Amino acid sequence: MHAMVALITPDYAGSDWTDQEVGWALGSSIYVLPVRRGADPYGFLGEVQGIQGIGKTVEEVADEIFGVFLRHASTQEALFEALVSRFEKSASYKAARSNLGLLERVQTLAPALVTRIEIAVQTNNQVGESINVPERVERLVARLT
Repeated sequence: MHAMVALITPDYAGSDWTDQEVGWALGSSIYVLPVRRGADPYGFLGEVQGIQGIGKTVEEVADEIFGVFLRHASTQEALFEALVSRFEKSASYKAARSNLGLLERVQTLAPALVTRIEIAVQTNNQVGESINVPERVERLVARLT
């Protein structure tokens, strides 16, 4: 596991299991991101502000989690690899556009991963023939290199 998301609800503190799981992750130097869902993080987890989950849709919370993982040093490498792999394997034009949209949120990328993105345009017709994707890839590559 590269990261953990802990949903901090009012009954969270009553569960020994949640404390044990989060404690194990923290003790293993795994990044734990608390999502406040009616209660605040406490103990060692209280050092991390986390994100607010109340009043947001699941999609909004997921997007915020994604944004945090994009910026956090301990989650970037695995996330970047997964994003590039997902883009390379895009099985439809729609997937290629969606996967590229996620990659466009990345601020920095290792040269080898950038090269894989470029190659995907030539090797995967769902990427290379998708409307505007090759042009967007060119702009992304120019920005990242």
